[in-house]
Amino acid sequence: MAGLAYMSATLTWTGGSWVNAHFIARLGPGRFLRAGFIVLVIGIVGFLAVLLPWVPPATGIVIWGIAGFGMGLAYSTPSLIVLREAPVAEQGAATAGLQLSDVLGASLGTGIGGALIAFGLRAGSPGWEGLAATFGVAAVVALIGLALTTRLGARTAAGLPPVALESVAT
Repeated sequence: MAGLAYMSATLTWTGGSWVNAHFIARLGPGRFLRAGFIVLVIGIVGFLAVLLPWVPPATGIVIWGIAGFGMGLAYSTPSLIVLREAPVAEQGAATAGLQLSDVLGASLGTGIGGALIAFGLRAGSPGWEGLAATFGVAAVVALIGLALTTRLGARTAAGLPPVALESVAT
């Protein structure tokens, strides 16, 4: 069942990335980043329903697919924005910073989630409580990301000329 949920997220992430690649020049990166965070929050909070005993586990396959679609909409957008805004001489440092933040975010999220689950189990709580706390933290982080999208400059929020986006995306 878990493998099917991951497969669902992988397929919808790919679909969200395809939508992003085909429409970001027309709609602007700010919209995709905001939409991605909104859809991601819906998927994360929705996935908490799977922890309820009366919700069929197969529901998680669909709900995690929703979260994957949000990731597809938003994941590459910060890279496009950073590379567009970075002066040519600083694009290497900007790319390194993006990679570091990507790896650090995944590592911290995994570590904090594991610690919450282990702490809960060690305290005698059922495992689902630590998992619920982990998803709660993920939802809060996504909401913070959504709030930070308001800091995108007017130029970014308005979008990029199609040529600029195509050259950065390729």
